[in-house]
Amino acid sequence: MMAHVEDLRAEVGPSLRISDPEEKKKARQALAEGYLTTWAGFAEKQLGAGPFFAGDKLHVVDLKLYMAVRWFASGTVDHVPSTVFATFPKLMRVYESVRDDARIKAWYETKR
Repeated sequence: MMAHVEDLRAEVGPSLRISDPEEKKKARQALAEGYLTTWAGFAEKQLGAGPFFAGDKLHVVDLKLYMAVRWFASGTVDHVPSTVFATFPKLMRVYESVRDDARIKAWYETKR
């Protein structure tokens, strides 16, 4: 699953370097309508009952999934809806479980 997140980064990465606004928009919309939903569907099939990837314990893979989903859910990736992963409940459950974990919240507090 960790390699799956790296695949996502490799696929999205080139769109970060597109300077033409219209070309970037087309590339990002294509990602949102194709690759990102396919990627999330694969991730969804790999996730169990949770709340984390491997059950009740938070692991590095959960942090990696969280960071990937957070990037898009934040709405900062222009031309990709922040809801792109909303129809994938297991993936969103992992994201929300990591986000809401007291240890993660405490770590973010130290960064303010």
